[in-house]
Amino acid sequence: MLRGLYTAASGMIAQQRKHDIVTNNIANINTPGFKSGGGIDRSFPEILISRIRNGQGNPAPYR
Repeated sequence: MLRGLYTAASGMIAQQRKHDIVTNNIANINTPGFKSGGGIDRSFPEILISRIRNGQGNPAPYR
């Protein structure tokens, strides 16, 4: 049961972030020099698998 709650909470957090980005873009649409924001709507495993398949491999480690 807790796993389902964590999954639901994760989905709600992702939707809230997407909503925040869209509202910020709309609020600042007429501001000169404003660069619109974007978000990632895929899970980490999906992105990792697509990077491995495309040959991008692992990113460089932090220094």
